[in-house]
Amino acid sequence: MTTTIKSKAQSYLEKPLFATLIINWEIVLYTLIFIVAVTTRFYDLGIRVMSHDESLHALYSFKLYNGEGYTHDPLMHGPLQFHLVALAYLIFGDNDFSARVPAALFGVALVMLPVWFRPWLGRLGALVTSFGLLISPLLLYYDRYIRNESFIAFFTALLALSLFQFMRTRKQLWLYAGAVAVSLSLSTKEVAFIHGFIGVVFIAAAFAWEKLTLKRFQQMLIGLLAIAVALFAAMIFFNASAGVEDGGIANASTFAGILMMVTGLLLGVLTIALNVDRRNKPIASMLALFKFKIQNSKFKNADQSQTASYKKPETRNLKPETQNAFNVLVGPVLLAAALFFLLHTTFFTNPAGFVSGTWGAVSYWLRQQEVARGGQPGYYYLMLMPMYEFLPFFLGGIGGLVYLFKKAPSFGDAGEPVSRWESEQVSRGAGGKVSKESTPAHPLTSPPAHLHPSDGGTFSAYLIFWAISGFVIYSWAGEKMPWLTVHITLPFIFLMGHVTQAVFNKFDWGVFKRRDALVFAFLLPLLASALLTLFSVKPFQGKSISEIQTTSQFLITLLAAAAIVYGLWRAGRALGRRFTWPIAYLLVFIILSVLTIRFAVMSSFVNYDYTNEFLVYAHGAPDVKWMLGEIDDISRRTVGDRQIKVAYGGVIWPLEWYMRQYPNRAFYGSAPTRDALDAPLVIVSPDSDVTLADVEPYLGDNYQRFDYRQVWWPIEDYRDQSFKRFWHNYIVPASGEDVNVTYSIATTPEQIKENRKWLWNVLFYHRVDNHSFNEWPRRSCFG
Repeated sequence: MTTTIKSKAQSYLEKPLFATLIINWEIVLYTLIFIVAVTTRFYDLGIRVMSHDESLHALYSFKLYNGEGYTHDPLMHGPLQFHLVALAYLIFGDNDFSARVPAALFGVALVMLPVWFRPWLGRLGALVTSFGLLISPLLLYYDRYIRNESFIAFFTALLALSLFQFMRTRKQLWLYAGAVAVSLSLSTKEVAFIHGFIGVVFIAAAFAWEKLTLKRFQQMLIGLLAIAVALFAAMIFFNASAGVEDGGIANASTFAGILMMVTGLLLGVLTIALNVDRRNKPIASMLALFKFKIQNSKFKNADQSQTASYKKPETRNLKPETQNAFNVLVGPVLLAAALFFLLHTTFFTNPAGFVSGTWGAVSYWLRQQEVARGGQPGYYYLMLMPMYEFLPFFLGGIGGLVYLFKKAPSFGDAGEPVSRWESEQVSRGAGGKVSKESTPAHPLTSPPAHLHPSDGGTFSAYLIFWAISGFVIYSWAGEKMPWLTVHITLPFIFLMGHVTQAVFNKFDWGVFKRRDALVFAFLLPLLASALLTLFSVKPFQGKSISEIQTTSQFLITLLAAAAIVYGLWRAGRALGRRFTWPIAYLLVFIILSVLTIRFAVMSSFVNYDYTNEFLVYAHGAPDVKWMLGEIDDISRRTVGDRQIKVAYGGVIWPLEWYMRQYPNRAFYGSAPTRDALDAPLVIVSPDSDVTLADVEPYLGDNYQRFDYRQVWWPIEDYRDQSFKRFWHNYIVPASGEDVNVTYSIATTPEQIKENRKWLWNVLFYHRVDNHSFNEWPRRSCFG
């Protein structure tokens, strides 16, 4: 007799760790990115003074947390931020740090989101995209800032992910994810309408390009290109008639601005045509699903092929429910509506919030475009992006241009082209054989048995269209603010990741074991340095000692450059073009990454309280916390911790947020009274309604006065620029009739040299030499 001993089932907790966890270099790199993202987003998060808008968001979130309720106001955008910040107060207490925690958390989530974009970015491309999101100066700064940008950037990327994941897997889960992303976007900020418009136009244009016959496709392409050229010529004409060349680009007519936006959108639609997958038609295939009527039954055989025909319901002893695509969308739509209603009404406590969050929000911000707060010129974002976002602007932008002439490749999870294997998967029938005509069953009834076409150039077409349309729409809009540059930067970062994967898709990294590759990589930056030196000196100017030294420097550098070029030619010839271009790209990538990291560190950890950084506006000055420290010190020495009476009035932001900590505060606003000003400490922040002269009669002569900076703005010498003005200030001095203009331009080579030095200090060091922080011209003060 044989005895069988059953082995005891091993519990999950008893299993060896590395039996279920496989650690590779990809996981290690993502882990490092996550650690750095958490560190950079949360380190010293509360040290910076609240800016004007931040203090509004922080205080009204505090009122919600404190039981005073919340009423939606389009002025401060959507309600989601206020609910999240109130929750952070509940967990961590009310302070500057906890107020910024939700934005920082969403910033970290956005950095890690490209992991799920690997089917379209490739493994390397997704890693590079996460790296780009990690080091982006604009994203990093506003991930540490109580604004809506961190939230809306995450939801925008999540919406794009939901679209392409649903296109690829047909899982209804991604419809719900997209619905949540749409609802929370609309509950965050009104720019969600811009991003939604971009997405809808892309889907409609891609669908049209996919469905057109080849002849109609070519005709439409030529026709739209001709219209775009005509619109561009009209835009140039109206700009010239508006005096742009002499009076600044900001003087361009409103009609010319509309022409610019329409031309940009039309060019974006044309870029879709150049990369759309007309063979597999992923957009048309996805939209075709919503024409079908489907059987929403729970099949006993979950593995049944989707291409099989349905049996009669009665043979299955099941109760089938026939529904069309409209019914399938009911769940996601209802979820989105419920979230929107709950947030805007603050969980039914403010029913009017539903109206203010729909028509009220749209009408308010459309009116604000006419106000054009900030008054920035049309080239504002074109100036701001290359000052900070070196990596995405140059690599993503140039790579996108290359894709217009060379169709963008597609990548799978492993970084290999997916159009081939996706097509094979889609064309396989139930038996696994390839068939020319296989009818894809509707996937919403059960999990898909295979993947569906979702790229073939479609994803890169979406990124290019997103980048172009976002740039032109935000540049056309009346209100231009530095934080909106976040939404322009985001698609460029994804595009940069896609381009990087394309460059290194078939690259053999073992080439760096070869001496030729190391020599090439070493000499290339030396050539760039030599060329920079050659173009920065002027030889043969005279016979003085300094001029002879300059000439000698030029000749020696010229000989060195020639030797470097010869070495590069030898090494490049041995390597072949297959390796030289990727190595050159890698070196440029490293240099631009270093520059991007430098400016990210400068803006978020060095100059965070100062307005020599151009990515801020209405910025809180460091004096605010200095003054609060002095008030706390006086209070402790006299009446106890923050028990002293403080009277304040005039411009209250960001003071109102900090004054909540003083229970004996007295706010006199624009109407000072003796009772309110009967306090040992009085703060006066002058505005149009109240000045120091209105307060002094109540103070008498027995007081000491201290002046502080409250809110300040960057220097805006970049306004009203034109090509002619730039040319004569930094390239060639003006002469003759060009001197007789209403604005200042350089007329001598010495002035050109000084202007270049000033511009270099502004661009590289963010230092405005003709203004000191103590005498900053664009500031509001209090005392």
